[in-house]
Amino acid sequence: MDKNNTEPNVVLEPETTTGISKTSFKTRAFKAGSYSFAVSVIVVIIAVVINLLVARLPGKMTKFDLTANSYFTLSDQTEQIVKGLDEDVTLYWLVQTGKEDTYLGELLNRYSDLNSKVKLEKIDHVIFPNFAATYTDETVSDNSVIVVCGENSRYIDYDSIYVKDNSAFSAVDFTTLDFEGEEAVTSGILMVTSGEALVVYELSGHGEKTLDSYSSTLANTIIRENYTLNTINLNKYEAVPADCSCLLLISPQNDISPQEADKILTYLKGGGKMMIITDAFEMDSPNFDNLLAYYGVELIDGVIVENDTDYYNSLGQLYLMPKMTNHVITQPLVAEGYSVILPGAQGIGFLSDTREGVYYGKFLNTSESSYSKADGYNMSTTVYEEGDIRGPFTVGCAVTESVSDAVNCRICIFTTTYLLNDNANQMVAGANFDMMVNALNWTCNVDNRFSIRSKSMNVIPLKFPTGTVQNRLTFLMVLVLPVIPLLMAVFVTYKRRRR
Repeated sequence: MDKNNTEPNVVLEPETTTGISKTSFKTRAFKAGSYSFAVSVIVVIIAVVINLLVARLPGKMTKFDLTANSYFTLSDQTEQIVKGLDEDVTLYWLVQTGKEDTYLGELLNRYSDLNSKVKLEKIDHVIFPNFAATYTDETVSDNSVIVVCGENSRYIDYDSIYVKDNSAFSAVDFTTLDFEGEEAVTSGILMVTSGEALVVYELSGHGEKTLDSYSSTLANTIIRENYTLNTINLNKYEAVPADCSCLLLISPQNDISPQEADKILTYLKGGGKMMIITDAFEMDSPNFDNLLAYYGVELIDGVIVENDTDYYNSLGQLYLMPKMTNHVITQPLVAEGYSVILPGAQGIGFLSDTREGVYYGKFLNTSESSYSKADGYNMSTTVYEEGDIRGPFTVGCAVTESVSDAVNCRICIFTTTYLLNDNANQMVAGANFDMMVNALNWTCNVDNRFSIRSKSMNVIPLKFPTGTVQNRLTFLMVLVLPVIPLLMAVFVTYKRRRR
């Protein structure tokens, strides 16, 4: 071969077994792809970390309650109670797997989010049929709850969480359903953490009716607040029982005996608690009057007529809607703008010679335009007449007297039993019963409990009109509305083809 006719040396890079050369990794496309891949990996890692962190946040921060009546949003009262717990509480949610109640489950999660002392455990009572027997003798139902604290427990049946409301004031023409999950669970927590129930003795022997006969709804609400209601005829006892948390006297038809008055007064002087609800009946009651007079209180004869339209209901001037002043009993209602209604009430007067140390909380009052009809329920007109007594009047009052540094006597007085009526309570969206529970809690010196409202599950069904209007709506929804997007599609296609 001619040495002067040599061809230039060509160095060939060996190909890899995959057919990709080393220079492929140095191209701009590879660098751009690598950058995109790295960014994608970082984004995925960040998303995973954020999800893990968010999963550890309380439910109320990650799940918003968009239900119509905020079914699983806890009230301020519940938050105050649960956050203040210093004992371990376990909520056992008894369910069949796959049949969990969504609202109840979310509600229970909110409890455990409030305080690490509260634990939620889901138990399949079909797989573990004997579990509930440790805490209750009742036949358990799906989505029932057992609240446990130490050796104390409370079984909450599912029927106590969803309660039928047959009220005549229902906005619809069928039985409605109230969600009382928060009320039931919070009451259960109070019961297992506070020990034995407080005992309220309802005085009998003077023609009184029990609280349950006025409203089973109110009576059951009070029981759920960890109270026990018992009736007592003091003529059969030497003294008020030692376990009495509160004496309840509701509209006696006859006077109490002198012996009963002495027993009650002895009880109150020792720091006792009493709630009195009267009616404007004409009866001679010197012993009862003397008991009230000892605390500087008297009942004004007659029935109050309100003359200020801001202070009575549209049903008439006897349906008082008194002004609520800021007191522990009324403060939760005032804060949320509620009103209460007291039909057929009489006034409370205050004696001038009351001893020092007796204090009054006049939390319900009528206007200066009100007056008391001397003829009471026998009045022939609501117009002011000579002899009627001019207001304003107090119709709800809290009386306090200090017995010692740590003990107070407390008396709460209302002047009409009509406020216990279910229909009257419905007229003010449940505010009457809220006030009564708050009043009982104040009287018993249980300041960390307040009534919690149930939440209506009722949804008013959509009712279509009939006749011509219905035919027009059918034509609109079945023919006109579906054609509109079709015409828009044809128009867009036509425009694009013309380009």
